[in-house]
Amino acid sequence: MTNLNEKFTLDAINIQTRTRMEKGDHQGALGFLDQALTRISEADGVSQAFILSNRGFVLARVKNYPAAIDSYRRSAALFKAQGHQAGIADQHSNIAYAHAQKQEFESALEHFHQARDRYAKLGEESKAGLCQENIAALESLEGD
Repeated sequence: MTNLNEKFTLDAINIQTRTRMEKGDHQGALGFLDQALTRISEADGVSQAFILSNRGFVLARVKNYPAAIDSYRRSAALFKAQGHQAGIADQHSNIAYAHAQKQEFESALEHFHQARDRYAKLGEESKAGLCQENIAALESLEGD
């Protein structure tokens, strides 16, 4: 029998979520992530932030961008409270992507700029470069 705490480690949560998504069971993935959030201690803000980020990813896959943005924002707030700079940068990038999908280019640009600047400060040049490519692509769309 699986220990409940083992079932809700971040690795196990990621595997369970990915397995459900590969089967096309996005609602099952969301339900599992919601259940995991209730099981993870509030004191473990980083784990909760990762779960919320995964939840946002699932929501974005089913094109529920407003709910995805909400999950990403909640994740960013938890990462910020924990001082997890890479997590904050990732969430800005995720939020930007969701805004771009909604054709809210000004908001997307704002968040890609924030993500790029944070990645650059962290020495994550490849991620900063990807953000810059997205910024250039969005700016070219705005010019049309």
